[in-house]
Amino acid sequence: MDKPLVFRMDDLKKLPMITQDMTIECAGNGRSFHKPKASGVQEEYGAVGTARWRGVRLADVLAMAGVRPTGKHVAFDGADKPPTPQAPDFIRSVPIWKAIEPRTMIAIEKNGGPIPHLHGGPARVLVPGWIGSASSKWVERIMVITDEFDGPFMKRSYRAPRAEDEKDTYSLQSLEVKSVIVGPSDGDTLQAGSMTMWGWAWAGEGELTGIDLSTDGGQSGKPGKFVGQQDRYSWRKWEYVWEAKTGSHTVMARASDSLGRIQPATRAWNPLGYRWNVIHAINVNVA
Repeated sequence: MDKPLVFRMDDLKKLPMITQDMTIECAGNGRSFHKPKASGVQEEYGAVGTARWRGVRLADVLAMAGVRPTGKHVAFDGADKPPTPQAPDFIRSVPIWKAIEPRTMIAIEKNGGPIPHLHGGPARVLVPGWIGSASSKWVERIMVITDEFDGPFMKRSYRAPRAEDEKDTYSLQSLEVKSVIVGPSDGDTLQAGSMTMWGWAWAGEGELTGIDLSTDGGQSGKPGKFVGQQDRYSWRKWEYVWEAKTGSHTVMARASDSLGRIQPATRAWNPLGYRWNVIHAINVNVA
């Protein structure tokens, strides 16, 4: 940077503010479904959420400091400290093009109030559409560097093997296209007749283009519809009206996006259990 700067909360609040709804998903969301078991916390579907964030554009802060032409990546260091002297500090970086995107921000409010400490307050970086670890909590220091940050949380963690060569790994960036069924729930017993199923879908750097539902285990499918507000990096609610008939049914939801991605029926195993976005399926009985 040409002019290293120190910002206090009052300084940030004087800058132009933006507000946006944004979905944050842990890279390991769905890890528990990989077979054989992958390393890490055995998350199922719940490591994802959406909130309304308010803050300043990271691009505005970087512009005030002056980014040199050699600056190609931006790294973030939070106030959290390693638990032992031997443990590395948690630092991750993003390419400059993503750092200066108008929706990448330093957030200071969540859902109309201060960001709770557990969620990264008083200030956290938000990198929309990317895996949750890119959105550093308790941000304390921002560094513009020439290359991707050379640390274990970039070089060893949050990496996945390439399809064409599993020995060659890459640092995870965009979230996958994904959907989940919220209502009904797996194992529910329903009454025959018309009912509205619903859930959420999101697509990282892509934009959602469709949601298809099957009530016969994937033998056939019909389009659902997106409802409510649309925000570039927020999940969207979907609905599907089903004329339910007596019997046992496997209900499946599959989302697609503007990048040509479609939720897959299977996902290749990887050691850390990342990128799980297999078609969500539940079983229900109709009486």
